[in-house]
Amino acid sequence: MNLILTDKEVIEIHESLKFDNESSPITYRCDQMDLSGILSITNLRISFYYKNNSDELVFNHYLFNLIDKIKFYPNSRTNIVEINHDYEWTTFIFRSKMNTSEFKFFLEKSFPNKIEISEHIKDSPMKNKTFEKEEKPETEFKEKKRLFEFESQDSLKKIFVSLLLYSLKIGGVILVLYFASLFFPKFGDQISKTINYPSYWLNVQRCEKDMFTISSKMNFNNEYPTDLTTFILKHFKITGNNNPAKDPWGSLYDIDYDNNNFKLISYGPDKIENTNDDITKIFAKINK
Repeated sequence: MNLILTDKEVIEIHESLKFDNESSPITYRCDQMDLSGILSITNLRISFYYKNNSDELVFNHYLFNLIDKIKFYPNSRTNIVEINHDYEWTTFIFRSKMNTSEFKFFLEKSFPNKIEISEHIKDSPMKNKTFEKEEKPETEFKEKKRLFEFESQDSLKKIFVSLLLYSLKIGGVILVLYFASLFFPKFGDQISKTINYPSYWLNVQRCEKDMFTISSKMNFNNEYPTDLTTFILKHFKITGNNNPAKDPWGSLYDIDYDNNNFKLISYGPDKIENTNDDITKIFAKINK
């Protein structure tokens, strides 16, 4: 009587019982209590094949859609794996750590949510402990990580959920500010000023730089014109869309004299004379 089951027999059985779109099985020699057989895994199920005392083939199938958890005990001396199928735990002992690692690696790639790693140390449940283990050199099955590749789908889901929640918070703040600006116009103006302040600050810096350049040219040439635009266009070239006679908001620079001083004026973003956003700089006449 031959009770030994081979991988070839298991694959032949699988082909005869194969579901549509089911992958070819990966097989591992395992033990379940006193039973010695072969555990196979595909993209749809885990199956345990063995022969009873009458040399009859027996098999149990564990469909992934009915599997709740597959628990590994890496700290135990034996290679214990437990499958919770349809609310019932079944324990398997792999013959080698290499096979256990391969089995775990396949599940991490295909069904990461089914895996549970236990820190507890669990004794072997087998009654017959006289079998000879087919230990192979322990190797690690590690896949080279690519850039931005995550170890499991859980990590990717957590990052996605965090980004989604963050986006919802930002969107909520924007909606609150928008409706607040509709009901409180002054508040809306303040929001607009705050948002546009960086651009405004850069334009002010450019405006003041232009004024210093113009005043330096006036003092250097000892020219203090009443028509500032003509003076600027005489001494500075227009390059592209940049007109040196105009401020960053498109208005012509103006000038005002007071004894030995002169004041250069920009009418600011509102382009209106004598308002709060006017930008002015006072310079002394060097050549009086």
